[in-house]
Amino acid sequence: MIDLNDIALYVQVVRSGSFAEAARRLGTAPNSVSRRVQQLEAQLDTRLMQRSTRKLTLTDAGQAFFERCADAVDGLTSAGQSLVAWIFFASNGWANFSPRIRACAWNSCSAMARPT
Repeated sequence: MIDLNDIALYVQVVRSGSFAEAARRLGTAPNSVSRRVQQLEAQLDTRLMQRSTRKLTLTDAGQAFFERCADAVDGLTSAGQSLVAWIFFASNGWANFSPRIRACAWNSCSAMARPT
């Protein structure tokens, strides 16, 4: 099964234009980002990107996949941000929600606060 986080990471790599820049924005190592994209390509059984030391170029399949996934990732991100806001305002803080939901909301708030 394909991990939605890997799809979101792929979208970030394409938007950033490089593994290094995507890794910087995500606060992780470039080799980790590259490895996850390779795993995604293996799961899809197709190459999404042509890599060179100087630039990253999408294959036709990679471009089509990006176009389909980018809006979905943006929609899921927006839905998550809306839920976090709803949880915060509905509970006047965190009082009425389980620790698991509070942790999820806290992690989402932390991710939103990171500079891009």
